[in-house]
Amino acid sequence: MKKINSTFLLLSLLSNIVLSQGNINNINIQPLNPSSNDTIFVYADIQFPSSSCEYFNSFQSTSANTIEITTQHCIGMLTTLCNITDTIKINPLSPGSYSLNLKLTSDINYGFAPCNGGTNTEDSISVFFNVSAPLSFNEIEKIGFIINPNPSNGTFLISSKNNVNDLLA
Repeated sequence: MKKINSTFLLLSLLSNIVLSQGNINNINIQPLNPSSNDTIFVYADIQFPSSSCEYFNSFQSTSANTIEITTQHCIGMLTTLCNITDTIKINPLSPGSYSLNLKLTSDINYGFAPCNGGTNTEDSISVFFNVSAPLSFNEIEKIGFIINPNPSNGTFLISSKNNVNDLLA
């Protein structure tokens, strides 16, 4: 009888995991308004209803103006919430409008190596963003502004070469 109870408990735990679903709760693209000079970072806040949702791998491909990303996780068998943020790096893109499609996949790792990752599709999300051409410092100077120091370490001063009223006229 003891063996039947433990088998039932194990099957019950496993069925909870198989039926559970990972979710992409939020996706954030940085910088908010990227230019073609910027490396883009995608932050995906993900939640699994199972323990140990370690990041396993990710794959990305770009075709025309569509970026396909698949992120893979290995999840455990304990029914406890697991929150994680995936960070995906996208190299600078040409100016234009882009569609980013993120697919979350997982594989159940019952505490034993290896985890293959990516056998179950959990969730997916699509977002759209634009990449602009960068505004050069020479173009900024043409309209009458000076940026110092150039280049900067993130702190800089913008001043006008001309009378501001002349620029507004």
